[in-house]
Amino acid sequence: MRKHTLLIIACLFSTSLFAQVQLVSTNPANGDVAVDQDSIVLEFNQPVMLDTEDPESSGFFFFVEPDTMIQYNGITLSEDQTKIIFSVNLSPDTDYLMGIGNIFGLSGDTLETPALVQFTTYAEAGPYTVTGTVPEGVNGTAVFLSAHPFSLGFDEEPENGEDFIPVYGAMIDGDTGTYTISGVRENVYFPTGFNLFQVLGGNEMSDFFVPDLFIYDPDQDLLPNFIEVNATTTTNDILSGIDLTKLVIAPITFSEAIEKAEPL
Repeated sequence: MRKHTLLIIACLFSTSLFAQVQLVSTNPANGDVAVDQDSIVLEFNQPVMLDTEDPESSGFFFFVEPDTMIQYNGITLSEDQTKIIFSVNLSPDTDYLMGIGNIFGLSGDTLETPALVQFTTYAEAGPYTVTGTVPEGVNGTAVFLSAHPFSLGFDEEPENGEDFIPVYGAMIDGDTGTYTISGVRENVYFPTGFNLFQVLGGNEMSDFFVPDLFIYDPDQDLLPNFIEVNATTTTNDILSGIDLTKLVIAPITFSEAIEKAEPL
């Protein structure tokens, strides 16, 4: 299940252009520190549909990473159906990244915009901020920081627990293509971007579907590069200029591959 965490997340975020359900607030809220509570609450601007026994069956998609550091004890819907309440156990000294994807309102509309929320059970958030641009990104594109690069291998599981697990993340500004990820702790990360708001023809996936993928590739070798976040690499605790490049992925037939290889 870990194999394609972000690919699955991106697919689940796919929705329509006419969505009108809006996420009003979350508790914990983005940037909250020293979180010590046994619930996560999502509030929407209108009543939503939710099968509390099987949430995904009603078109609701939600995640919290690292998922190994959270225990879900139940899920309820408020009487007016505008709030979803998760009963949870959070782990101490852990940074969390929460994503809210598609959900249907009683009106039949879906979520207007995906959302990412960072919070931590540490007493303080990480001191560093990472900024950059996603030149070809559009509204709904998110940038994540992970200790391991995203792999498009479909046949093998990552070895030694080297899964792509998003640790920190933020949505880009759809108008400027810029992003700012705060609360980051010292470490090595692979910045990776996904379009979480893609519109698929007829809301149906093709046989080969990969969301727009953006990598940090300053040497232009089409391989993801890492960044080091620490006191030496940052200025005033900010690491800027981490601009991502769109990685073009297209399926080809065996004969097309042979043709491309012949000139070599």
